[in-house]
Amino acid sequence: MQSTTRTSPAVYALDIGVYEIGTDAQALSRTTAAWCRVDAGVSSFQELEYRGRPNGGTFVSPRGEYPCGRNLENLADLIRSDLSANRIVVLGFEAPMWLPLEHEHRPRLNLFAPRFPAEIGFAWYLQSGAAATLKSIALGVLLRECLKQRLERFPLATTLQQDATARTLVLFEAFVAGRYKVANARAAQEAPNEWDAFTAALAWGARHAGFSVPSCVNPIVLHSAGGRVGPAMSVWGTIFSEGELLGPTDCEVVAMEPVSVPREAG
Repeated sequence: MQSTTRTSPAVYALDIGVYEIGTDAQALSRTTAAWCRVDAGVSSFQELEYRGRPNGGTFVSPRGEYPCGRNLENLADLIRSDLSANRIVVLGFEAPMWLPLEHEHRPRLNLFAPRFPAEIGFAWYLQSGAAATLKSIALGVLLRECLKQRLERFPLATTLQQDATARTLVLFEAFVAGRYKVANARAAQEAPNEWDAFTAALAWGARHAGFSVPSCVNPIVLHSAGGRVGPAMSVWGTIFSEGELLGPTDCEVVAMEPVSVPREAG
């Protein structure tokens, strides 16, 4: 499946954005969630420029434009348009979207043990991960309701890329933290939340649909859907509780890994 064909997927990612707390325990105004739509690759991160306002902007490059924003109704409008055009739509959240449930964790209530090696050493799967997961449920249900208002028939949802067909919603998780966070670009400073969503969507598109990426990064899969040994709780299953969710409870986790010797200036 190549990015230049009519069956090329439209890949969306939502940077959940955990709450940043001030000295008086107040939620800071810069705390937000942001999304981005990607349907083709890029040759250089440095060529990208951010234009617009937080409620609705665009990453612009010589090869195309990538809409982004913070309004979920605008996101729902774009997804509806892609589904109506019989495109495969891919949706990923940057938050723990499945949780391991194992008997050996019960004595210490250590339910957020590392799910895969890349999480070791991060608080992502502890307090901040729990906050992001809860926020993802609220935002996911809101997005689901926005889509239901716009669609005559709600699409099938699946955690398996192999099940993707026209008018299907393919679900994944993005890991954008530590060494997997792309930050060496001007656009990353201009719209950091939107940028994380862009790189998350690009990682899935490069891994599964042939989207090109700069030589300084490599799209990888940190966890394969169905690769979990033992039971897991699906956050996607909670969001899409009113319909049938196809595929395993532990969805795929993708990331953008830097190469050891970057060849792109930046």
